[in-house]
Amino acid sequence: MPMTDRVYLAAPYDRRVEMRQVARWLEENCSYEVVGRWIHSDQDESKMSAMEFAEAAEGDLRDIDFADIFVLFAKPSEPGKGRFIELGYALASKNHRRIHVIGDGARPARPSIFMFLPEIHYHPTFESYKAWLAGKADRLTTAEDAFR
Repeated sequence: MPMTDRVYLAAPYDRRVEMRQVARWLEENCSYEVVGRWIHSDQDESKMSAMEFAEAAEGDLRDIDFADIFVLFAKPSEPGKGRFIELGYALASKNHRRIHVIGDGARPARPSIFMFLPEIHYHPTFESYKAWLAGKADRLTTAEDAFR
């Protein structure tokens, strides 16, 4: 039986309904297993205790450790820093074969220096990532290409 790649999706918590759709697409079209219990949560963050936040963070880190592929959805205008902490954790763990950053089609004026690491591959949109997965894109785009 072939091994299935496990993918962790990092995005702001308020995009979890959208990430469920992304997960469904990846599972149906790429045979990926999407890990990340946060996308299935319906907890109201405004009512979570410090203990619940800590448990959620620990669960996310376990899911990141379990994943082979890390995909960060990074709209520069979105609030929240958790997904970038998750990116740092994924980079530090060195157990991800691929790390992809998916933008919103706009080029950030000042990308993070970490986006230029050679292990990070940039896709301007989810559609461009899907094209790459389908083999319709010639090559991966690096941040150097994307942010020139």
